[in-house]
Amino acid sequence: MRKILVPVDGSGRSLKAVDQVRASFAPSAFEVVLLMVQENAEQPLTEEQSEEIYYKLADRLGKIQKKLDGYKIEKRASIGKAGEKILACAREIDADMIIMTKSTSSTNEVNRAIGSTASFVIRNSDCPVMLVPENVKSGPSVYHGMVIRKASGTITLKGQLNFKQTECLLPSVKGKSVYRIETLKGSVRYVRKAYDPETLSWDLPPEKGEHQLIQINEGEMIYIPVNMDESTGKADRIRIINRSMRSESVFRFRIMTVAQAEAEARAREIEESRAAEEESKQAEAETAEEESKQAEAEAAEEARKQAEAQAAEEARRKAEAEAAEKARRQAEAEAAEKARRQAEAEALEKARRQLEAEAAEEARKQAEAEEALKAFTEGGTPTPEPEVKPEADEIDEFQEIPLEEDKKDDDHQFDTQGLSFNFEDYLNDNMKATLGNAFDFNLNSESDDLPEAGGETGGQKEDTSELIFQPDSLNENEGGENNQEEGQEEDMEEMYRKLQDAFAKYDAKAAELEAEKEELTIE
Repeated sequence: MRKILVPVDGSGRSLKAVDQVRASFAPSAFEVVLLMVQENAEQPLTEEQSEEIYYKLADRLGKIQKKLDGYKIEKRASIGKAGEKILACAREIDADMIIMTKSTSSTNEVNRAIGSTASFVIRNSDCPVMLVPENVKSGPSVYHGMVIRKASGTITLKGQLNFKQTECLLPSVKGKSVYRIETLKGSVRYVRKAYDPETLSWDLPPEKGEHQLIQINEGEMIYIPVNMDESTGKADRIRIINRSMRSESVFRFRIMTVAQAEAEARAREIEESRAAEEESKQAEAETAEEESKQAEAEAAEEARKQAEAQAAEEARRKAEAEAAEKARRQAEAEAAEKARRQAEAEALEKARRQLEAEAAEEARKQAEAEEALKAFTEGGTPTPEPEVKPEADEIDEFQEIPLEEDKKDDDHQFDTQGLSFNFEDYLNDNMKATLGNAFDFNLNSESDDLPEAGGETGGQKEDTSELIFQPDSLNENEGGENNQEEGQEEDMEEMYRKLQDAFAKYDAKAAELEAEKEELTIE
């Protein structure tokens, strides 16, 4: 809170600074420090004299304090030179401003010059100094505002910058009364002051602790009880002031007796009670309507949520049905695919076993052919190998393979996956091509007229399984026989190579089928 130092000496002139504080500064924003200095003679004072002076100064400051009712007041008294004490007190309290009259001397009224104390303070102060004119009239102060002489009415007050009708003076009623004031626009201030015979002005607070200052804002209506006392010879003044600088204020007032005020208060209470009851009923109706709307909204929200839940459940069931149908179709497809692959695997396995059986049969026949060829080259008669019959479990394993007796020529013909091979024809063709016409190579001949070796003839029959070589001419020399033997060996090697190529193709096909079988088995 900011501090204002106000030096006074008790004279009417010095109290003009107090009036300036009350007119210019709000009580809520400033703290006022009242200072009274007693300038002493050059002779030193005793302790008793100092105490007596301080007591008198404090008493006078107490009376002046009443003029600043509503402000926070601090009282200080001092003895010495006024200018020095004022500056010392300002520095001590860290004052924001010093407010004092230009001069308190009556001799200075003619030339209106600044007094010595004020001049000293202005020259040496560390804070702003406000000088207030000290003119004081001899009679009571004259009111220059608007004077109202009716007991009720509506008044409009201009803003402070208009300098006209910014305030009004309401009638003063002797004895007890009630002032009702209602602000219709802006805001106004209710100010009540008592007459001060010393200053001949209305600047004292009312007696008996009654209201001195009331701020009434727009829309507010208050009842102010007033007990007018004329003990000082003058009635208290009640002023209504517009504190706004530009905006105007409008208020309505009525001066009533206490009985009228009480009756009006009761009527107003009844009216307010009825209004409150009406408002309560209206509020209840609005509440009921709001609750009804809220219940409808909740019901609609519940229905919406239920519809959404049903739609979600329907969608979920549909999705589940679609998923189940999809899973069923996928399962069927997987089962069909599995059955197809299994059937293919079984077919491949069956083909593999058949190929293995045929390969085994071919190997057996090849061994027989090699044995026969060997016997042929050595000049003897091959001894047929005893037929090896498969075991019982092998018969079960290859029971779907056609039996060997179903073939037309078991000993010399086989089929390897589309490759037909007749050993007799192949051997006859290749041997004849190799040996030329020197020998007649034949297997399984049933003719009785076989030519005899060495050009001899005879009717003796040979075994059909015997290999017979018949020379076409006996006129060749012995050296040619050696060349024929070397050619036969080369032809036999070529025949072996071709047989190996055929079996290699078979092995490659069997390996390919086995790989496909393993892939299907893994799947």
